[in-house]
Amino acid sequence: MFSSYVEFTAFGAYCNEFIDELVNSGFGVSEITSSNGIFVVRTAPRNYPAIARKAKKFRVKTRVIKRSGIYFRLRRYFGRVGILLGAFAFFGVIVLLSNFIWDVRVVGLPQDSQIGQHRILEQLSDSGIRPGVGIRSFNANQAELELMLAIEDVAWVSIERKGSRIIVKVSERAGEDTLTIPSSVPCNVMVQRSGQLVKAEVYRGELLYEIGSGVNEGDVVVSGVISNGAGGLSHVHADAVLIVESVEAVDFYQPYTSLHRAKNGHSLSNNSIIFLGLRFGGELEINRYADHVEYSESVIVPRFSGFPLPFRRLKQDYVFYDRVEVTDLPTEALDKLNRQIEVYELNFLKDAQIIEKQAEYFPDDNGIGVLVRYVFQEDVAVKSEIFIRN
Repeated sequence: MFSSYVEFTAFGAYCNEFIDELVNSGFGVSEITSSNGIFVVRTAPRNYPAIARKAKKFRVKTRVIKRSGIYFRLRRYFGRVGILLGAFAFFGVIVLLSNFIWDVRVVGLPQDSQIGQHRILEQLSDSGIRPGVGIRSFNANQAELELMLAIEDVAWVSIERKGSRIIVKVSERAGEDTLTIPSSVPCNVMVQRSGQLVKAEVYRGELLYEIGSGVNEGDVVVSGVISNGAGGLSHVHADAVLIVESVEAVDFYQPYTSLHRAKNGHSLSNNSIIFLGLRFGGELEINRYADHVEYSESVIVPRFSGFPLPFRRLKQDYVFYDRVEVTDLPTEALDKLNRQIEVYELNFLKDAQIIEKQAEYFPDDNGIGVLVRYVFQEDVAVKSEIFIRN
C-alpha cells in the first residue's frame, strides 16, 4: 500500500544465505542493516507472509518490530462491516443531497433597503426556487423576470447556482435613470427652465437665440439640423452649455404646533422558521407599513461546521410610535423655517449660482411664514433626440 511497510529482524545459522535469497528472488526488501549477526529488513506488507514462510526453510527466525502506513490504519476496519456500510451510506447521502438546493442567499441589498430579503425569498419560492428543490427543476431566467415584474423597486437581478447554493444578486432601484443619448445619434439642445439666456458655449450645432433673449422651458436653443452649404441639411449631435438667469419666488410656513412621532416603549419581535418554502411560527397581524410602526427584518441561515443547514430563521422586529403634539417657541419655529429653506436650496438649487436672495417674513398667531425671492443662474441644457424618417 502507499507509504506502508513492515520492518522485521532475522537471525539464525543460515541468515546470510536467507538474505541473499530474498534479494535475488525479488521479494522487494530494502534498507537491510546488520548488527551482531541480526539483520533488520524492511519490505511491503503484502510480501512479509511469503518471507516468513521462506525463513522456516533456512531455519531463520523473524520478528516484526515496526508496522507503518495507511494499510495498517485501514486494516483494523476490514472486519467491521457496519462501519464500511455507514461510510458508503454517508457518501451516498452526500451525492443525493448534492442534487438539491439547500441554501438561497440574497446579496447586494443595502442595510436600509425597503424591499427586504423575505419579500424576495417569497417571490423566488413562487418561482420554484427554494430549499429542497432539485437543481434542475427551475428556470433561473424566468425567475429573474418574474422577480423584477413582481417587485417594482428591483432594478436588476441575477440568479446563479453554485453547487447546492443559489446566489441571488439584487440591485435596488435608486430613482429615475437619466437618459444618455449616444454621440452618434443626432439631437437638439433644449432648456429645461425658463429665463434669460446669459451665456452659450456651443460645441456642435447651430445657436438659434441671441445672448440676452428670453427662453421658455422646452425651447430648442441649439439645433442639430444645420445647412451643409450646398442647399441641403445635415444632422449632428448638438452639444452646448446654456446658462439661463431665472427669477423664482417660493413661500414657506412653519406652524408653532405640530405632530411628531415618538417611540412609546412598545416593541415586538416575531421569529419563524422557513423550511422547504413553508413558514412555521406564523406572522403577527400587524400592518408593517402603518405610519405608527417601524419595521425591520433579517434572515439568518444557521450553520453547522461551516455548512448551511436547509432552513432559515426569519426575525421580524416592530417598534411602535405615538403621535405627540409639540409646541415650539418662536425662535425654534424660526430655526425650523430656515431649515426648510436650506433643504429647498439643497434639493432644487444645488447646481445653480444664486445671484440674489431676498426673504420677507410674515409671523401670525399660529406660526411663521416667509416669501423668498431668488435670482440665480444655472446650466439648463438638456439634449433631445432627433428622429429622422428614412
